[in-house]
Amino acid sequence: MKDNLNYIARLAVVSSVTYYDKSAAVSPSLWQRVVPLHESILDEISSNRKDTRLCEDLQALALSFHDTDLMTKLVEHVHHSFLSDEGMLKRVWSKLLHLSDFGRILPHVGEFYYKLPKESDVNEQISLLSKHLLQHATERNGSVDDAKLLVVLSYRCPKNEPHRLRNLLSCICALYNQTISRNLFSIVAVEQDSESRTRDYVEPFVDKYIFAKNPGDYNYAWGRNVGVLHGFSCSRICFLDIDMLVPNDFLDNCLLQNEETSAVTVVPYDRLINLDSRSSSHAVHAVIADEVGTLGGRVRGQTMAEIYGGAIVVERETFFKINGQDERYRGWGDEDNDFYFRLYEISDVLRPNMVIYHMDHPRPEMRPNGKRINASLIGTRKNKDDVIGDLSLYAG
Repeated sequence: MKDNLNYIARLAVVSSVTYYDKSAAVSPSLWQRVVPLHESILDEISSNRKDTRLCEDLQALALSFHDTDLMTKLVEHVHHSFLSDEGMLKRVWSKLLHLSDFGRILPHVGEFYYKLPKESDVNEQISLLSKHLLQHATERNGSVDDAKLLVVLSYRCPKNEPHRLRNLLSCICALYNQTISRNLFSIVAVEQDSESRTRDYVEPFVDKYIFAKNPGDYNYAWGRNVGVLHGFSCSRICFLDIDMLVPNDFLDNCLLQNEETSAVTVVPYDRLINLDSRSSSHAVHAVIADEVGTLGGRVRGQTMAEIYGGAIVVERETFFKINGQDERYRGWGDEDNDFYFRLYEISDVLRPNMVIYHMDHPRPEMRPNGKRINASLIGTRKNKDDVIGDLSLYAG
């Protein structure tokens, strides 16, 4: 242990900074489980917050994590503390090991994160992505009806949140980077809002664009059901969040798992790295250069495990067997868990090793008044006879 003091000191600093980092609470339920450990490690290295200067520096680093001088200073400080207090070293190391073994949301810092350039303007990123798609998007040679996999992108890009459009275009770019033939998958984009805001950006690069009018609260499940009901009759369906950036063997893996195993449902990743703003800016350039597969060493964020949103692949027959996604859910929260657990009850679920990335964007309100938005629906059953994917649901 003593031979790795600098390494342990660095982990302790990263953990303590995470306690102050508001973006680390991306999943409130997962965050509540790990924050006591981060807090406990912080208390150890700061003498129960009595070292106010150290706490102030940790908070400053949380706001400007790429400050290498401050990081070095803090690591040296903690390293020195370990040298003078072996008991503290053992306690911190034990807590770090426990965090690593049982934490479902953990800080991630790539080796080359500190070499990233400053993030560029989001609108400039949108322009770069649009130009790239115009120049490099490949057309399919066959009919959309011959595709094996339907990729459903259900989304809303609020007027004052260009990050969502940036993420959507990045997601589409990543789909065009896939190793499998463009003829093997079709893309349906379902925009759900009071008015169409993204048609001109999106329609040229998907097989079908659908505007689903809904001026009220966003209904993620409804948008996904619309994509299936009004899309194409592929035998498999991949529901993919638009904020996800996937490696170029992602769809190939989705099809392979279905074809070579008995699983009819695939959660096609086991870890998701939630990127910070600087890393998301870099990810735009990575997807344009077809380098998503090497992003891990250059980005910072939180690694999330054992989650069920983001991406899921299901056999079309199984989707209809459970009557699709539950449209009673509103906003963002728990509709993905509900869908997963209903699939888990009736089918084999496979989860291969793969890392995908979640790009940064302003966070929607998920827990007004400290309560989960859809708390009253958790554990209840949807009616299997409910009509799903009705485009006129909110049109009136």
